[in-house]
Amino acid sequence: MPRRIGSLEDFRRELAKATDCRVVSRGESFKIKLRTKAALWTYVIEAAEADKVLQEVKIPITEL
Repeated sequence: MPRRIGSLEDFRRELAKATDCRVVSRGESFKIKLRTKAALWTYVIEAAEADKVLQEVKIPITEL
């Protein structure tokens, strides 16, 4: 079962441990999924924030 990330700080912490990033566009919101060794994390944000957040991602991004 995926775990949900509640804040940008938590997202950045899990991003450092992530091996894979997937992005799902859902209209006005984006769902960013991070795969770590321990779990799958999901972070839901508005489309306006998504560009800024995705610029921080240094691992390969897969858009679904």
